[in-house]
Amino acid sequence: MASGSHEKDSNDGVAILRKDGCICANGDHADVWLIDEAKSEYEKLLARTDANSRRAAAQLPRYFLRYSQGLRLSDEQFKPQGQKSSGKHTLQIWEFKGYQYRIYGVVVEVGKKRTFIGTAADPSKKNNKANPSIVQKALDNYVRIFK
Repeated sequence: MASGSHEKDSNDGVAILRKDGCICANGDHADVWLIDEAKSEYEKLLARTDANSRRAAAQLPRYFLRYSQGLRLSDEQFKPQGQKSSGKHTLQIWEFKGYQYRIYGVVVEVGKKRTFIGTAADPSKKNNKANPSIVQKALDNYVRIFK
């Protein structure tokens, strides 16, 4: 999988994640962090009690764990959404997919470890096609926070 790198010292990225982020999985292969909108929307998802939310809330942690362990994920669980640009930064956007729920972010190296950083969410996904404005927002949020 493609990954980017921080232009700032990677310790800056670690500090930002520890201060404002939520680690969802920590494995030998990779980490999964949620920050900004992705973190707040995920916390709301975990608190909801409707059937669709419970289903997504059960699926996503399993997918995060599989990713952190380097296990295969299908396109129905984790998939690329294409290269996006924000200013001078161009990165691949990735999507974790729970039932009618999406978390978008980037894969970068943080502290010499491959890390998915989720920065945006679509909490009520009704079809299989990603919302282009939310995909772009994932990169814009990442650039605003880390670059």
